[in-house]
Amino acid sequence: MRKKKKFNISLLAYVLCVIMMIIIIPCIADISGDVFRGKGRMSGYEEDSLYNDFIENNYEGLLEKTEYNTGIGKDIDKDTQDYYTFAIAYKKLLITGCM
Repeated sequence: MRKKKKFNISLLAYVLCVIMMIIIIPCIADISGDVFRGKGRMSGYEEDSLYNDFIENNYEGLLEKTEYNTGIGKDIDKDTQDYYTFAIAYKKLLITGCM
């Protein structure tokens, strides 16, 4: 007589876990990427970006970036203070219409 093979429930559970992990890992990676990109946006513009706008005579871009940094509360360090001072002077010049 032949014995019937029993259905192995642990093997089924293992296969289901592997399939779920294959499905879940890309979803978690996508969500994590969004979270880290979101934090990156809130860090503000760095000195090299402000410097490039100043050197390329893109004063409107410099003004926009310094206002953004000020709006999000980014600390103004000693190295970037001159860019913020210039942006304030440029804004006052635009307001008075002397250009």
